[in-house]
Amino acid sequence: VPTTVAFGSRDLVLVRRSRRLDELPPGTRVGKLPGCGHVPMSDDPEAVTALIAETAGVSDRQV
Repeated sequence: VPTTVAFGSRDLVLVRRSRRLDELPPGTRVGKLPGCGHVPMSDDPEAVTALIAETAGVSDRQV
């Protein structure tokens, strides 16, 4: 199953408390959502939607 873990580039909570990246399942993609804080869905809903669609292999037309 495709998996992406993304942190807001301004998130000071999860970055410090998250599991170490080497403990994530093999093949997990790690990324940042530029300009987003702890609640990226509120900060930039379009970027979150695009990241989910990209991970799921869905084109912009299908979202």
